[in-house]
Amino acid sequence: MKNTIKQFLNFRIVIASVVVCLITAGVTYVTTKKNEMRLLRKETQERLAILSRFQSFRLESYGIHARLLSENPLVSEFCNHPDKVETMNEYLSGFSVSAGASLAYILNEDGLTIASSNYKSPKSLMGKNYSFRGYYKKAIKGQPNTFVAVGTPSKILGYYNAYPIRHGANIIGVAVVKYDLLSLLPPNIGFNEVVFISDTNNVIFDATDSRYMLHTMGKLPEETMRQIKDSQQYLSEPLPPLPIIKTITEDNATIVTLHWTSSKENKYNEVQYLMEEVLSNKGDWHIYMLVTLSQINQKIKVNILSAVSTVSVIFLIGILLSFMALDIKRRKEYEQSITAANEELERVVNARTMELQEKIGQLLSLEQTLQENERKYRQLVELSMEGIWAVDNDGITTFVNHAIADMLGYTVDEMLGVNFLEFMDDEGKIKAMETVKSQAVTGHSDRLETTFLHKNGKIVYAIVAATALMDDDRNPTGSFAVISDITKRREAETQLKQSLSDLERTYNDLKRSQQHLIQSEKMAALGGMVAGVAHEINTPVGIAYTLSSNIVKKSETIVAAFNDKSLNKSQLEDYITEVEQNGQLIFRNLQRTADLIKSFKMVAADQVTQERRTFKIKGYLEEILLTLQPKLKHCQLNIEITCSEDLTVDSYPGAFAQIITNLLLNSLIHAYAPCDKGDISIKVVAKETEITVEYRDDGKGISQENLNRIFDPFFTTRRGTGGTGLGLHIVFNIVTQTLGGRIDCKSTEGEGATFVINFPISKEKQHD
Repeated sequence: MKNTIKQFLNFRIVIASVVVCLITAGVTYVTTKKNEMRLLRKETQERLAILSRFQSFRLESYGIHARLLSENPLVSEFCNHPDKVETMNEYLSGFSVSAGASLAYILNEDGLTIASSNYKSPKSLMGKNYSFRGYYKKAIKGQPNTFVAVGTPSKILGYYNAYPIRHGANIIGVAVVKYDLLSLLPPNIGFNEVVFISDTNNVIFDATDSRYMLHTMGKLPEETMRQIKDSQQYLSEPLPPLPIIKTITEDNATIVTLHWTSSKENKYNEVQYLMEEVLSNKGDWHIYMLVTLSQINQKIKVNILSAVSTVSVIFLIGILLSFMALDIKRRKEYEQSITAANEELERVVNARTMELQEKIGQLLSLEQTLQENERKYRQLVELSMEGIWAVDNDGITTFVNHAIADMLGYTVDEMLGVNFLEFMDDEGKIKAMETVKSQAVTGHSDRLETTFLHKNGKIVYAIVAATALMDDDRNPTGSFAVISDITKRREAETQLKQSLSDLERTYNDLKRSQQHLIQSEKMAALGGMVAGVAHEINTPVGIAYTLSSNIVKKSETIVAAFNDKSLNKSQLEDYITEVEQNGQLIFRNLQRTADLIKSFKMVAADQVTQERRTFKIKGYLEEILLTLQPKLKHCQLNIEITCSEDLTVDSYPGAFAQIITNLLLNSLIHAYAPCDKGDISIKVVAKETEITVEYRDDGKGISQENLNRIFDPFFTTRRGTGGTGLGLHIVFNIVTQTLGGRIDCKSTEGEGATFVINFPISKEKQHD
């Protein structure tokens, strides 16, 4: 009976020990995995944050150059009048070198490259159209943007900055600066991890493992794929999704299983990774890090073996004690068995101890690996071109790299243990204290531009990105800052501002000279009109003078015949008839003279005073043609005016007369030879709040190469034979500035030219 009870109790103890071991293994598995995953996630997130800052510091220096290029007045002027292409190409070549860029180029409104820094290269962008590129489509709509793509000529991954070029409220082109990006990631990433970067469409364009390059995080919609193909962002790459066969989430941790093909064994391998991602400081890229779970699985095995061994030992001891309690009397009988059990237990403990020592050795090896990784990351910080500076809560320097020490002219040892304020001037100290106070309250990162003192006393300009350091309880323990030296950039900006000031002064002098020439041209045209009208008046006045002299002589003859009473009826009738005929001729010639003088006075006065008044367009056009009759009567031209008799505007009649006069004279000089016949039509219509004037001739027309330059000052094809190059330029300035309107020209060589002018119908609709 006792043996049966003991066997039953022993069986229950064995079952209980097995259950407890299983429970212990399960609890150990869950606890170890949870803790190790938490530690691994924390470490991965911290490393991702460092990588994000590393990437951000590299890209931030690129953003300003495209903006400076787009805001340059010379670039805006070039987009309006792209005639000095060689000068602009030379400027862009120097600009790209100073900016550290691989390319700088300018696109017009149609996406056509009109100037490029690589104009001498066989792969020059000159004349190529990039309207299909995403950066162009956004920038031409007024949205500055950045873009990652493979260059179509160079086949090199590039980072593009695009800014719109404006002329007033209008966007007239796009300035683009490209930087070659061989990689945005540091080369010393661990063996058991992969880091890659994806763009806004989740396309991976940079990775530490080449297998991940130009894959997507998932299958892209057909519309997105079509847009990428149309923009040739990644040329003709197929962009397949990553071979992720399973994704699970445990305690906010994402675990993915990838199905890669082994190139050596030609078979598939399935590997589990912890996947963490962070949104880059740029705002639209994602940085991913995949870390294998082999270390965690190894740690779990070690802890389970240790826990089960410990529980097994405890239960063995418990079994021995239970045996002793059940039968004290038979203790001596069991001494040998207990001794044997103790020996077995000792053997088991020794075996377990050896296993634990082996596991401890593995842990030490893992610790050495971690120390090696820490050494690599410290080397990364030391070799960084940016200054790295860490201080405690009292501002005492706890770490600096060689970059910041060289930047300020000190050694690392001279800076350690010194308050960071000792290396700043008064202005920099004020900014630094404000930043420290802000971080103490918010715990956020701050970025500011400040100044430091070099060891030799010179000012060093720098951009500081500071981050508060926190312990596990979110209490501040100090600050960490990345510092970029911008002294040379500040000096370059100062030189650039001085150059822009000199250019602006030269431009203003040129504008004043141009206005003086335009005014001289206007006065010369008015003088020509005076000479023509004077010549035209001379003929009717001469006729009137001759006829009146004839009447005086005839009157003297009639008076003499009357006095000597020899006057007869036929003489008197002849005299009356001749006087009546001559009087009518005198009246018509003097009437013509009066009309010429009246028209000349009105048009000339309007052109000199440039005052605004209300006038009827058709009548005023007829007055203008009358004043130009001396020049037009020698030409075989038919001029037709189509306009409502009652069409009235509140505008500048002098400016309107100058426009019509210059257009007619332009046709006489350029459109027709001296003996050519032709038709000129002037059509005026009112459209809601605007007046539209359509001036058309059927002369020689304008070639396409000259059509875009006809409004440029001093541009003429008849220099030395009557052309000054200011006529149409004056028309353009009067229409756009004085009348507040717009002008356009259409022409085909050999088929004449058409000028369409639109300007407000009333004073309220005009703007000066």
